[in-house]
Amino acid sequence: MNQIATANQPPYPVTLEAAIRLTPEEFARANELLAHSARVEDERRDETMFCRTARFANGCEADLKVVNSSGEDCGPWAEVVLFDPEGHEIGCSDAFGGCAPGDDFTLEALDMRFVLRLMQQEAR
Repeated sequence: MNQIATANQPPYPVTLEAAIRLTPEEFARANELLAHSARVEDERRDETMFCRTARFANGCEADLKVVNSSGEDCGPWAEVVLFDPEGHEIGCSDAFGGCAPGDDFTLEALDMRFVLRLMQQEAR
């Protein structure tokens, strides 16, 4: 589980959970982009190349993003960004280099804990 936390944090009275459901092809595409060791040439620098959104019960949203690098010395990265109901950014995960079904990301903001889970969409 990926988590943003600081030492000696008080327990949060509210934990909200949401899921982003990706197809096997979407997981493969995200990980294919993340496997690049340098900036993806066909995309603009610092551009979001892949993004999916989940909504929490209180109206906050979390985006799973794959972002192109701005330089030649590092590849794309992924992050989870948390937004309040008005669309203002209120939290962000550390950058990470891959994603899989069952991955959890915990972000803490607004005196609440937000847990985002990546899930594989069932075949139709």
